[in-house]
Amino acid sequence: MQEREKQSRGFKQWITRTWQKRHLMPLLFEKVLRETRKITRPGRARQQSTELPQFCNVGEGTHEHGRKSYLPDAATTLRYLFYEQGVTSNDYCKLAAGTNEPLGPSDDLADTNALDVPITVKLLGGFAGTTRAVSDGTVTNNTRICVSKDGTGRATCPAPSAGTYWVVGKAIVPTDDDGGGTVAAGDNFEFVPCFPVQKTY
Repeated sequence: MQEREKQSRGFKQWITRTWQKRHLMPLLFEKVLRETRKITRPGRARQQSTELPQFCNVGEGTHEHGRKSYLPDAATTLRYLFYEQGVTSNDYCKLAAGTNEPLGPSDDLADTNALDVPITVKLLGGFAGTTRAVSDGTVTNNTRICVSKDGTGRATCPAPSAGTYWVVGKAIVPTDDDGGGTVAAGDNFEFVPCFPVQKTY
């Protein structure tokens, strides 16, 4: 009889202790979950528990396709011309003079009545694929083209001993576009672009 009472009293004490610790159950579940994460994804559990959200300034992005918008310093009358950094600020562009490193060509023209509207410049070395440029009358098929030094933003193929020019690509002129071997001045043509490099002819 006494033995039964002793067992009953011990069982009641165990129930009481367990009930008093019921508030620790959530911590136990959390610990089990954390250990499980360490097993399934080693090295990531601590990172996930301590990592804080990170934000970036949405005004400072990248240009995935190598195209960037610039405000023109002055109006232009043709598309496919080369541009360089403008004089107003870093957000402006102007027709490439041939002496400074060019940014790249643009499929847009700068309207004299809308100089507050940006034009898109294809950044040389940044965008993929072929594009077009305007010849100064010296471009032929499979020749390396440079930015003309006449300040018009056109492409040229310098003659020997002509000096130092910025090479910007290689011309692709189909037979039906080749007027006697040379692309006429003012006509546009296709070319394979490259990162601008200086070359002395």
